[in-house]
Amino acid sequence: MNAISDPPERSTDKAVAATIIEAGLSAVPVVGGPVAVIWAAVVGAAYEKRREQWQKDITEAVQDLLDQVDELTAESLAQNTEFLDALAHATASATATGQQDKLDALRNAVLNSALPSDLDSDTRAMFLRYVRDFTPSHLRLLRLLANPLDWYASRGLAWPNLSAGGLSHIIERGIPELKGRRDLYDRLFADIAAAGFTNTGSLHGMMTGQGLTAERTTEMGNAFLAFVTDPRPASAR
Repeated sequence: MNAISDPPERSTDKAVAATIIEAGLSAVPVVGGPVAVIWAAVVGAAYEKRREQWQKDITEAVQDLLDQVDELTAESLAQNTEFLDALAHATASATATGQQDKLDALRNAVLNSALPSDLDSDTRAMFLRYVRDFTPSHLRLLRLLANPLDWYASRGLAWPNLSAGGLSHIIERGIPELKGRRDLYDRLFADIAAAGFTNTGSLHGMMTGQGLTAERTTEMGNAFLAFVTDPRPASAR
């Protein structure tokens, strides 16, 4: 088993992978001079708490991955540029948000960057930027568009009995917080479309009931969703 040290309250052992993660965290710049004084006095403690929680969570997640993947070692992570880049980018974003869905996506991007992948460096860097910029609502909308029926079923929602309609009907029923907020989900959709993640031109065009169930994501969109999905078995999370 390839061990990462437990968080400080549980163990004082230092493992190579834990050191790698700490190095990635320390790569995130902190401003200096008078601004640093204000930072420390006003929000420093809260920011540091987020940073510590992220370090704890990502360390435990990477340890899980090391336990499950025999070919993966702490030493190999130390030489994995894709993993180290993802860790640094995700850390900068993680300390800037308190939204758990966003934190989960950032963690998953790091984990997937530790594993062999067909993604080239440019695509991976682009995906990391979208993980940083997309909100949890972007991610929810994209997942719904990828598989509307699965989205409803996994949340215990009854599929609407529509003979025809627009995707907007499916969105407003499937993501209740977007109900009646066309201005917002149109903007979310525009961002997803600009990224090349969807193959549909509008959420408001009429289509058959069968058409409403179809996948609306591109190959690139599906690859992005895989990138932000936890690669560990559900039982190990």
